[in-house]
Amino acid sequence: MNSDSSSVSSRASSPDMDEMYLRDHHHRLNSVSSTQNDLVQKMSGEGLSRNGSKAGGEGSKYKIKKQLSEQDLQQLRLKINGRERKRMHDLNLAMDGLREVMPYAHGPSVRKLSKIATLLLARNYILMLTSSLEEMKRLVGEIYG
Repeated sequence: MNSDSSSVSSRASSPDMDEMYLRDHHHRLNSVSSTQNDLVQKMSGEGLSRNGSKAGGEGSKYKIKKQLSEQDLQQLRLKINGRERKRMHDLNLAMDGLREVMPYAHGPSVRKLSKIATLLLARNYILMLTSSLEEMKRLVGEIYG
């Protein structure tokens, strides 16, 4: 990802759109969140318990992995890598969306904030807004209360 390129979000920032966006992303993330054990189970055809042992007896997920062929292991690795790439892509899109709404200079000559800088700025901005809101409530209470 080029740090000089600017990303334009295709979604609006209204609360309704935010709810739809979160609902859609939650559904997509849950639909691809199978564990490595689930993939091993599908590929090996054997049932595994949560701790990795066979449902019917003693054994471990490592023994089952050894029973998989090289091609099956490569397929498993590709699926795991694909999920990780998608997870990172979704994370980067979310970070770009956060950067878009943060109050800092947006321009071609301004470097894109790092992930940690974006999160810290967002945290401090939320704290400042909370403090301002409390102060405004206090002032309104003094005037009208």
